[in-house]
Amino acid sequence: MCAEFSPNLLLDIALVKRTFTNYPGLVPPQVVTMTHENPRLIYKIATAASLAAARHSGRYDGMPIDASDGYMHFSTAAQLAETLRLHFKGQSDLVILAIRTSDLGDNLVWEPSRGGQLFPHLYNGPLDMSTVEWEAIVSVDADGNCTLPEAVQ
Repeated sequence: MCAEFSPNLLLDIALVKRTFTNYPGLVPPQVVTMTHENPRLIYKIATAASLAAARHSGRYDGMPIDASDGYMHFSTAAQLAETLRLHFKGQSDLVILAIRTSDLGDNLVWEPSRGGQLFPHLYNGPLDMSTVEWEAIVSVDADGNCTLPEAVQ
């Protein structure tokens, strides 16, 4: 089976080739292939209000930032505390959803973000609530401190 390319992609490739031909001092970007073994669980931080409709429909649309960025943000166990500290200071009654990565298929994409770490992002949402293995309530104090559920692994 032959892959089909959009005309815009071919024009973009041609533009890149011309740019690096016309400006020999430029160094073309390197293509880096990243392999990543998915952890069994990733974590979504939500507010009770943002989850209310999902409790009835079985499909979670995410937080406002997810809608504006065009994908749903998640964290690994190792990233979760820092994400809470940076983005959820002073918020109480947050809901941590533990999501099975094996249920997300090819819509789960790992992309570099904070400090070059690979973060899990879900494209083509919403999130099917049947992928939630467990959930827990967490509060973050004004300094960004919180106690993660013991089940975070």
